[in-house]
Amino acid sequence: RHTRYISVTGVQTCALPIFFLTAKKNNVALELNANPHRLDINEELLAFAKELGIPICINADAHSKEGLKDLKYGIMIARRAGLRSEDVLNSHSFDGINQWLTLRLKTGV
Repeated sequence: RHTRYISVTGVQTCALPIFFLTAKKNNVALELNANPHRLDINEELLAFAKELGIPICINADAHSKEGLKDLKYGIMIARRAGLRSEDVLNSHSFDGINQWLTLRLKTGV
């Protein structure tokens, strides 16, 4: 299993519904990169992901301890999109994340 990084920046907006629907079909979580120079997924896209039930992971993209402070930007955008803690995969308990991973393995994704 490999992790694939796909930046939404520069993607044709007409392709985004297909991208999100494919993520939902394959039980894939999407990353919100909280680095203020990135923030590829805006609040409208996050709200669409929430509507579809796609889990979001908020990542600081930190390359140092100072970079962890960038999480606040991702959290702000997630809140503006109406996301709650249950919508953010990396806010779940270890058991909750483990259940999600187990489900992915059982479904063959």
